[in-house]
Amino acid sequence: AMVTALDLYFTSKDANIPVNIEIRTMKNGHPTQTIVPFSEVSILPAAITITANGTTATQFSFPDPVYLTDQQEYCFVVWSNSDDYKVRYATQGEEDTNGDFIIKQPHNGVMFKSQNASTWTPDQGSDLMFTLHRAKFTTGASKGAIFLNETNPARALQNTPLAMTA
Repeated sequence: AMVTALDLYFTSKDANIPVNIEIRTMKNGHPTQTIVPFSEVSILPAAITITANGTTATQFSFPDPVYLTDQQEYCFVVWSNSDDYKVRYATQGEEDTNGDFIIKQPHNGVMFKSQNASTWTPDQGSDLMFTLHRAKFTTGASKGAIFLNETNPARALQNTPLAMTA
C-alpha cells in the first residue's frame, strides 16, 4: 500500500512544542527503531485541532507517499517532548469520550505505550482513534516530462591530455 496521511483526534495540546508521528516496522509483534522512509511528520500546535471529546481530526500529511510492503507489520508512533498532548482512544469494556460503550476491538492490532520510544508495553484492550489514508492512482492517463541538459562550461585541455601506449 502507498499511504499519504494519518488523521489523529486530539483532546489537548501543548502551547509551543510540536507533536510528531512516524511509521515504524515491527518485529516479533513489537515496534522497532526502523522508521519507514518519508513517514516522519511534525506539526506545530497551531495546526492541531482539539475538541473536548476528540471528534475533529488533525491530519499529518506525509511529504511523499509512504510505501508499505506486504508481509510486513507496521505501526505508527505518536510522540512529543510534552506531556500536554492527549489523543482520543478507547478501552474495551468502558465508555469512550462520547459516552459510547466499547464492546469490541475495531482493528486487528495492539496499542503499545512507551516512556522512551524503545521499550514497549502492550495494552491489548485499548486502541487509538485514527484514519490512515491510502493513495489513489489514476491509470491509463498519459503524462509527459521534458529533460534538458545544462550547458557545460568550456575549459582548456592540459598539454598532451591523451596518453598512448603501444
